[in-house]
Amino acid sequence: MTNNKETKQLITDLYNSFKDNQENNYAELKEVLLKVYKKLDVSINEEALIARLTNFIYFKTLTEKWKFNPEQNQIISELSDIAKSAGVNNNYRGDLGSLSQFD
Repeated sequence: MTNNKETKQLITDLYNSFKDNQENNYAELKEVLLKVYKKLDVSINEEALIARLTNFIYFKTLTEKWKFNPEQNQIISELSDIAKSAGVNNNYRGDLGSLSQFD
């Protein structure tokens, strides 16, 4: 199990890493990051939530051609490491690119 504070800090760091000129391109991602941050306090399975987040990021990177700087890539990699703890039973039951999966 991961430390909730560390996970929240990674999400905060990723959210704050977007510069003003990147705001419009990544508004959807920032919205998802806010939703995940809020859900971490009530989530029973933090790793599964982070797995959905990283799957969303990777999917959007492919479909929307999102580009990240080295700092952002490092944070996403650390989040992905947390997501690996979700295990093999981490079934994905929704549209990878849907914001509604974080409601």
